Amino acid sequence: MNGFLDSELAAAPLFHSAAGRVAALASGAVMIAHNLPFDMTFLNAELARIGRPHLAGPTLDTLALARRLLRRTSYSLASLARDLQLTTPTHRALADVLALRDLFAHLQTGMAELGVETLGDAMRLERGLLPGAPEPAAPALIARALAEGRAISICYRSRSSPEPTLRTIRPIYLTSESSGTYLRAYCELRQDVRAFAIDKIESAELC
Repeated sequence: MNGFLDSELAAAPLFHSAAGRVAALASGAVMIAHNLPFDMTFLNAELARIGRPHLAGPTLDTLALARRLLRRTSYSLASLARDLQLTTPTHRALADVLALRDLFAHLQTGMAELGVETLGDAMRLERGLLPGAPEPAAPALIARALAEGRAISICYRSRSSPEPTLRTIRPIYLTSESSGTYLRAYCELRQDVRAFAIDKIESAELC
């Protein structure tokens, strides 16, 4: 729970009144957040609802980077802040931003030790790629969906379900893991960002 009262939410401005400021802040900036793809999905959905274009530009997800660089039992922002003795997030904008800033500064030290020096290097590390590592290969249709920002319908065979399921997903990027290549995407079925093993996608088509 974030502690907001229904009365506070009812009195808050609607998104469309802040959309211009959000777009202006994002223009020309590197957008950094914890579990960023999840937040971006909601922001872009609201922008689309009022007829504005999606946010574009480079992004970094401190959750993905923390999982690459740290070994912890929990990777929530609150848990990492506590373990690393950083500013405590409180589900309020300023405190959470300060916690995120401290976490990113900590992660930068770990990235430097791996030779990650540029924004491009950091974006590749987020996907499991060290400097100099080759890009994972993507099937042609998935590569097209990534390039064009399009959703795809897939038939997927997961570990938890032996029977393939049909899902509509919006690809975000490919990752390289010890167990193979994965597609990180927003899954409409689960209403969350998930990782899909490329070799478990039995078929796919553009939406």
